[in-house]
Amino acid sequence: MTTNSTAGDLPNPAPELDTEWSPKLAYPVTISVLGLVGIGSGLVTLISGGTTLSSVLLLLAGTILLLMGLDQFRRTPRLQLLPDGLIYFGLRGRRFIESELVHEVRVMRGRRRGVAALVRIEYFADYAEAKEQRSTDGPVDGELLLLSRTEVGGNPREVAQVLAEAGYDVIDATG
Repeated sequence: MTTNSTAGDLPNPAPELDTEWSPKLAYPVTISVLGLVGIGSGLVTLISGGTTLSSVLLLLAGTILLLMGLDQFRRTPRLQLLPDGLIYFGLRGRRFIESELVHEVRVMRGRRRGVAALVRIEYFADYAEAKEQRSTDGPVDGELLLLSRTEVGGNPREVAQVLAEAGYDVIDATG
């Protein structure tokens, strides 16, 4: 069953199957530094007698960027493969998704021809929903995770390949 869990509630990974994906370190560091620069610029503008509106906007933008960068540090790893499922670390915390509930993993391309840009993981919320949806031929009404190249820290095709080797149904829609 899909749950938002604390770290103590999550299953322990088997070392030989444990694989995880995170943003590269440069991404949260860059966002945090830009946030600090924005805050510093806002303070300098405010102290030097600049317009209050521009100072407030710089301080606000810098604070938002700094918080985003710190949040990126907190949400690591973003996706983790375990023998019995996946763990996704999103804004609402860690979410454990059992293997049986994953409907499909799809690699989707971006704007540039043939470049994999997203990993799309479609899953069901619980076993009853999975059984009901799989018994019909209609469209699947499940939950969805979209992970960009930045979030997995590399090529989404490589992530999908590892998930396919682990037994997940993977579709490459990059053409």
